Parts: sequence; structure tokens; C-alpha cells
Amino acid sequence: MTPPSKRALFIILSLLFVSSSTTTAIDLGRAFKKNKEDSATTTTNDNDDAAGSSGNSGDALADARKLINDLNDAAMGTVTQPGREKEPTTCDEILAKSLVVAKEEKAAVSAEKDAVVRAAALLSEKIDDLNALLDLAKGEIAALEQTLSTQAADHEAKVEEVQADSERVKQEAGDAIAAEMERFKVEMDIMKNATSTTIAKMEAETAEQIADMERDVAERIAEAEQKVKSTEEYYQDLLAKAEEGASGKVASIIAKSEQEVAAVMKSTAKKIADAELDAQKKLDQMEMDITELKSVHAQEISNLKANHANEMKDVEEVAEKRVQRIHDEMDKAIAKAESKISAEREKNANLEEQLQQMMMEAQNAQKSLLSDLEMTRMSSIELEKEVSFWKETHAHQGYCNTTLLLEDSRRLVMHALDSTSRGLDSGHKMLMAGLATQLAMAQKTGTDVMHYYEHDLLPAIEKIVREAMTKAVTMYDNHVAEHVNNNLLPFYNERIIPVYNERIYPVYNENILPVYMEHVSPAVKTIESEVSVAIQKSQEGVQLAREKSALLVEETSTAVLELIDETDRVDKSMLPQWLYQILDHASRDGEWAVEKLFRGLSIIVAILCRSLIFRILGYVLSWIWFFCPLRLFVRARPKEGTKNDTKGVKSKTNGRG
Repeated sequence: MTPPSKRALFIILSLLFVSSSTTTAIDLGRAFKKNKEDSATTTTNDNDDAAGSSGNSGDALADARKLINDLNDAAMGTVTQPGREKEPTTCDEILAKSLVVAKEEKAAVSAEKDAVVRAAALLSEKIDDLNALLDLAKGEIAALEQTLSTQAADHEAKVEEVQADSERVKQEAGDAIAAEMERFKVEMDIMKNATSTTIAKMEAETAEQIADMERDVAERIAEAEQKVKSTEEYYQDLLAKAEEGASGKVASIIAKSEQEVAAVMKSTAKKIADAELDAQKKLDQMEMDITELKSVHAQEISNLKANHANEMKDVEEVAEKRVQRIHDEMDKAIAKAESKISAEREKNANLEEQLQQMMMEAQNAQKSLLSDLEMTRMSSIELEKEVSFWKETHAHQGYCNTTLLLEDSRRLVMHALDSTSRGLDSGHKMLMAGLATQLAMAQKTGTDVMHYYEHDLLPAIEKIVREAMTKAVTMYDNHVAEHVNNNLLPFYNERIIPVYNERIYPVYNENILPVYMEHVSPAVKTIESEVSVAIQKSQEGVQLAREKSALLVEETSTAVLELIDETDRVDKSMLPQWLYQILDHASRDGEWAVEKLFRGLSIIVAILCRSLIFRILGYVLSWIWFFCPLRLFVRARPKEGTKNDTKGVKSKTNGRG
């Protein structure tokens, strides 16, 4: 095994000293890998025994959890708290656990081999069953042949007994015997064909089909016995008839009957011998086929074993190649992750620029609307001044038509109020429309950003991190674990822990801890109590200020509404509806008005100070990223300014030289 690189050692040491939680990257990778192995082992055991597989999977999960805890203790050290030592966990136990896992994998492979052997044994058992069935069929055929020979002897006896019958009766008897013999031959051939077909089908059929075949053979034997009985009854009837009608013709046809009977017996014996020879040939052929089938099955089993060995060898070679390519793949994955993260940062920067541009447009629209509103107010003030001037002018004149002056003044004032209210309503509508448009655009942009973050960016980052963690765990298992267990942990247990227990911990107990308990701890408690009191007083002051502000808003809104009601010259219909509703609601609930006012002020402050807020968030995220363990797996970007500065220094040095 090649020694690990400096970068790998730096990653492992950084993980050991930075990651303070028990769930480290190595633990997560090991847990993921162990769960996969347990699921694979459980799937293999399910094929053998479902109940046993559930227990084995639970034991495997318990062993995996215990192994993860042992690795955590080995990675974090044996001292978990100052002055308290953990129970000794040696590297031999961890190696024993890894050996147990390796043995489980070997057991899975051996289980596959045992499955192949069991399949071969099952095939051999099926072949033995077929041989037994073949022997049974042979016995049945022999029984049928014995029955046939018995029937032939019976026929001979019956023929000898009816020698005195007439030529017609003898001819009928001979024809009947020949027909029955032909029928028995056909039935025997049918039985042989059925038996051979049944034997051929027995290689793939179940025990139920074998039982059906046996029942079929038994039924055929019973049918043959029934036919033999019927034949015996038939010939007994013929014999009775022949005895009754052959009293006068026996002497004349005895010689001819004997010759015919001898010929029939000879032909029958020949046919029986031919049938026996054919049956023997078929049985020999069946035995040869079964022997050939056994050899074919043995060859297939040997081929399966050879293929399995070749596959295992190929799997080992592929695993070695994957281990050799792990570093290149990890670098590629890290580079790909960096490129994706940079692309996402650029997209986020573009979205921020678009959002800032939209906010600037909204501010410009708001400024223009405010300027229009200010101009409307100025024109209203000028009109009011003009009205007051004409009032004073008419008041200082001697005689005038007061009715006309009153009508003109009222018409002028109402026209000014009407134009002012229309200007305010139009300005409010334009402002609300601009803000609503910008808010809708901002909401749409925020929705798109969140959708892209949740469905594209976050899954991609999780996938990249998962792949990097898996490869890091694989690299740790293949290159670093052995060195850590053999070198780093023994060095830590033999050199660092004794120094800590002999020097650091006594100094801590004798010098640092008493000073802390005497001076620092009371000061900390005093500061905490003072801070809690100050926070409580500030909360009470804020609540009191809010209540007083709400009371002041209610009084002011009520006074304004009363002034509007008392003044006859101001019509309520001329005021904007939204302004009157706000005043009415504020007069009844001052806290609502104060809350809305503070919300509006907070939104305005957030918009005005957005660059500062983004800068603070950037600082916070940079500090979080600085202490994040995942930063160790991401390659740092090269700084172009550093390269340029280095080149410039070289050129200056060369110029001086």
C-alpha cells in the first residue's frame, strides 16, 4: 500500500481537532457504508430464511453502531472530560471488528457457493427420483408382461379345452384371441409411450405430477385387470357354448384345431418376444439418456463454479482499479463542486443586482410621486393664500354684495379642496401601484430564488457533498485508517495522555480551577444577574414608552376627528377614505398605529441600510464557513493578485541585478 499524502494527513488531523461533535464525516460515511452492507446481507439471507434474516440484520446494525462508537472514541481520544479516562479501547478490537465485517462478506460469498452446491444436490436428487420412477415403471412393465403371459397360458388352456368345437367356433375363437392379443399389444405400447413421456416430463414437474402419473398407471392396471376378467368371462361363455354345440363335430376338427392353435401360439409367442425386446431396447435407451443427462448436469455445475471464480477475480480487479482511481475522482468532484458553487454565486450576484436595480427604480418612482404630491400641496397653499387675500380685500371694502362674495369664496374653496383631494388620491394610487408592482417583482424574484435554491442548488450541493464524503471515507479506509490505528493512536495513548495526566491536569486542578472558582465564577454570576436586571428594566421601559405613545396617538387622532366634525367648512366626503379610516382606527387603537408606524420605519431602515446588512451577513457567513469542516474538502481558489505581485517583484529584482 502506498503511503498517504500530506494533504490526506492534514485532512484527518484537522477533522480530529476541529470536529467536536460525535457525528463526524467519517462516522457518517461509515454508517452509510455499513447500512448498505447490512441491507445487502439482509437481502441475501431473505432468500434462505426470512425470520433468521431479520434477526441477523438487527445484530448487524447493532454491531455497526458499536463499531461507529468505537471509531468515534478512537478518533477523539480516550479522555472525554478533564480528569476522567474512558474505558480502554484498543486498536486490536477495532481491527477485530473490521475482520468480523470481512468475514461476513466472505460468509456471503460462501453462502452463494453453498447455494450453487445445493442446486447441484437438488438436481442429483431429482435424477435419483427419476431413476426410482424408472425402476418402478420397469416393475410395472414386468408385471404387465407377466399378466400377459398368464393370460396367454389361460388362452392356451381354454383353446385346449375347446378342441372339440366346430370349425366356425374355432375360427371365431382364433379371431377373438388375435384381436385380444393385438389390443393388449397396443395397450402395452401405449403404456410404454406414456411411461417414457412421463419420465421425460419428470425432470421439470413436481411431486404432485408424479403422484398423478402413479394414479394414472394404477388406473390403467386396474382397467387391464378388468379387461382380463371380462376376457375370461367371455371365453368361459364361449367354452360353455362350445361344449353345448360341439358334441357331434369334435372328432372331425380336432386335427385342424390343433394345427391352428399351434400356429396361433407360435405367432403369439413371437409377438411377445418382439415386444419384450422392444421394451428392453427402450429401457436401455432411457438409461443412456439419464446417464448423459447426469454428465451434462455435472458439466454445467463445474462451468458455474468456474464462472463464479472468474467473476470473483474480475470483481477484485475492478475494486483494485477503483481504489487506484479514487484520488483523481475526488479531485474532479471537488473541482466540479467549486465550478458549480462559483456559478451559483454568480447567479446570486446577478439576482442581487437585479433586485437592487428594481429597488432603485421603486425609490425613483416614490421620489417622483412625492415631488408631485409636494407640488400639489404648494398649489393648494397658494390657492388658500389667494382665497384669504380676497377675503381680506372684500372685508376692507365698503359696500359689496356679500351673497355673491360668499358664493364665489365657497366655490373657490371647494374647488381648491376638490383639486387637492384629487391630487392626493392620484398620488396615493400612483405610489401604491408603483410599490405593488415592485413588491410583486421582488416576491416573484424571491420565489424564483427560493425555488432554485431548494430544487436545484441545495440538491446539487448535497449530492456533491455526499459523493465527496463517500470518497473521503473510502480513501480513509484504504490509506489512512491503518496508519492512524498503528501509529497515531498508539502515539497518542503512550505519549500525550500520560503527559496530560501527569502535568496538565494537576496544574489545572491546583492553579486554574481554584482561581476560576474564587474570582471568575462570582464575577460571571454578578454580570449575568446585572444583565438580566438591565434587560428586564429595558423591556419595562420600552413597554411604558409604547403605551404612552399609543395613548398620545389616540388623543391626537381623536382631537383631529373632533376638529373635522366641528368645522363646518370641511366636508368629510372631500377627505380621502383611507386617511379617514386610518385616523378612526388610530383613535380607537393606538397600539395598532404605533406597531404599523414602527413596521414602516423598520422597512425603510432595512431598505436604506441594505448594503450594510448584506455586508454583515457576508461576514457572519464567512466566519461560519471558516469553522465549517466541509471547507477542508474544497480546494482554495488561486489569487491572481498574488501571482501578479510575485512577477512584479521578480522583475524589480532582475532590474536591480
